[in-house]
Amino acid sequence: MSRLEQIPDVSFLGETTIAGLKEKAIEVYKAEYSKLKNTDRVIVSDEIKAILDTAAQIFFQLAEVADTKARQNLLKYAEENYLDNLAASKPLTRKKAEYAYTTVQFNLSAERPRVVAIPKGTRVTSQEGKIYFETEDYAEVEVGDQSVLIPCRCTTGGAAGNKFDIGELNILSDPIPYVASVTNIDAPTGGADRESDDDFAERIFNSRMLFSTAGSLDAYIYYTKEFSSLVDDVKPVCPNDTAHVIIYITLKDRTRASESFLRELKEYLENTEIKPLTDQIEVKNVERVNYKLEFTYKLYSSDISKAEEIGKAVSDAAEKYKDWQSDKIGRDINTQELIARVKDAGAAKVNVISPIDGLAVNDTQIAFCEETKISYEGRIDE
Repeated sequence: MSRLEQIPDVSFLGETTIAGLKEKAIEVYKAEYSKLKNTDRVIVSDEIKAILDTAAQIFFQLAEVADTKARQNLLKYAEENYLDNLAASKPLTRKKAEYAYTTVQFNLSAERPRVVAIPKGTRVTSQEGKIYFETEDYAEVEVGDQSVLIPCRCTTGGAAGNKFDIGELNILSDPIPYVASVTNIDAPTGGADRESDDDFAERIFNSRMLFSTAGSLDAYIYYTKEFSSLVDDVKPVCPNDTAHVIIYITLKDRTRASESFLRELKEYLENTEIKPLTDQIEVKNVERVNYKLEFTYKLYSSDISKAEEIGKAVSDAAEKYKDWQSDKIGRDINTQELIARVKDAGAAKVNVISPIDGLAVNDTQIAFCEETKISYEGRIDE
């Protein structure tokens, strides 16, 4: 999906092309030469044409640079510092990378007659040893205990901190006497990369929704996304037109938000500067309509030499289709989109076995693929 696709594209170049510039250069040269020599017969030699073509190419390159720079003043195209400067008039600032959190259990080799101190900033990591988590506060293993649970934060911001499973953070980087082992008891969550240009531009565009004192649904969407870069799509719902507002969310990686994340988001939205006094807010993970993606495809006989290459492209197309299908809350199953993508990847014929085309997904659900099976079934003649 292109950025702000609801806004039309513009180009400051207009209808200007390099071929048109070359023709114009020759036209102007002939006119000026005719006036200078007072003659209607002007011959453009190969040498003169080469010079004019070269000048036209340089002018076109300069025009493209000017077009690019001019479009940096428009929200649809602005990038990096240009986008940050556009946002300053709102005023809005780009979200920085967010840190992942987890809980780590520190285990002693045996009970000790005195407490064992775990200093603040003690680091743990995985076997890979590239990403570290550190204890947020000082903690102790009490006398009579052999372990303690300590909240830990990733030392670097970004989504990479979320990639660990339970038990993977099992290396104590800063040794502590009598501590025999460490392990994370839950999967880290909360890590998010620095806000991308596309996400930031969308948030700037949606900031127009804030000018409401009635608790507009669009305002709830804006503030929910402002809370964290992890949030991808938002669907506020008012059951029976009451003041009870249920806000369904999806995360960018399609994992389910933790209870602590949902609780913190709810507390954020209950700020009196955000919600009307009478609204009662509830925040939930979006419901999933699980489906199995299964299809077969054939190739044209003329493409058989590229079977491996096309096979990889077909797999990539399937992954992108799954991302597209779960991209928006309430998007019904559309296998025609899958067929189009797989054919664009090089397949000649596609037979979708599952899911059923048109399977309804309601306003509080997303279609979520649990299993993928792709089979190549030979070739057909064109």
